[in-house]
Amino acid sequence: MDISITDNGPGIPEDVKEHLFSPYMTTRKKGTGLGLFLTKQIVTAHKGSISVNSFPGGTVFTVRLPAEDGEVT
Repeated sequence: MDISITDNGPGIPEDVKEHLFSPYMTTRKKGTGLGLFLTKQIVTAHKGSISVNSFPGGTVFTVRLPAEDGEVT
């Protein structure tokens, strides 16, 4: 099962994108930098993956989780 989250913002600069899933990586004044790091840990623990595709005018995060036998996806 794939879940995509999309926005239409300015995109993520390459130098930031390289470290997006690292702990304490933030571009916000009051951010902890743990949100995407913890999200990746949770998704990975469920044998899934998370990826990002960013470009001028938008960003798409895709979470891929395996389906259980008998589940409709």
